[in-house]
Amino acid sequence: VIHPGKVVHIHPKGLEDYHPEELIEMEVDDTDNPVFDHPGEYITIITGKLCCTKETQKWNCCQKEARYAKGCRKQFPKKTIITYPCCKKKKDKEKDEEEKGCDEEFHGGCQRRYLCCQKKEGSDPCVSKYDCCEKPPNSEGCATVWKCCEFAEDSPGCKERYMCCQMPDGSRGCQDKWDCCEQAPEEQGCQTVCSRCGVKWGHKPGCSWPENPDDDAKSPDVVD
Repeated sequence: VIHPGKVVHIHPKGLEDYHPEELIEMEVDDTDNPVFDHPGEYITIITGKLCCTKETQKWNCCQKEARYAKGCRKQFPKKTIITYPCCKKKKDKEKDEEEKGCDEEFHGGCQRRYLCCQKKEGSDPCVSKYDCCEKPPNSEGCATVWKCCEFAEDSPGCKERYMCCQMPDGSRGCQDKWDCCEQAPEEQGCQTVCSRCGVKWGHKPGCSWPENPDDDAKSPDVVD
């Protein structure tokens, strides 16, 4: 039982964008909306003597006389912002609440990581498995094969052999026989021949026996 496939090293899940550091809130000066005021007071000043006095009013901080003159002091109100320390992205908290946190460009993350193991993009694979059956290395094989050729269990054989003796193709035969009649060696011959000349009995050219006056009728010996 083996694994016909190879061990592959992969990340089974894809990548996601994320921020490696948590979102934090900060109080900062709202430099886009400065406030101008007068740190002093709007006062009345009397000048002259006795009946020749004169009253004037002005700001004692900047000496401007107009009551509603633009303030001489510039201040910035505080506002709350949210920021990711990892990438320094910042945004007004009030605006983010209005958008209900749907700003993907801001919240979408500044780095990428694998969903399966939370490792950064480009890190070594976290899972090793066989591509044939998805099982881990060292697991029992998923396919039964022949040891000789590693072909599948139900595949045709990889070599040929004789059914009679199970010997491989090209080996010496397991039985002896005459090629003329296919009979076993110990069987009686299939032809009658002359024992003297070896010619098939009754066929030419044959041999002839010398005349024997004592036994003219005797025929030559034959061999079966």
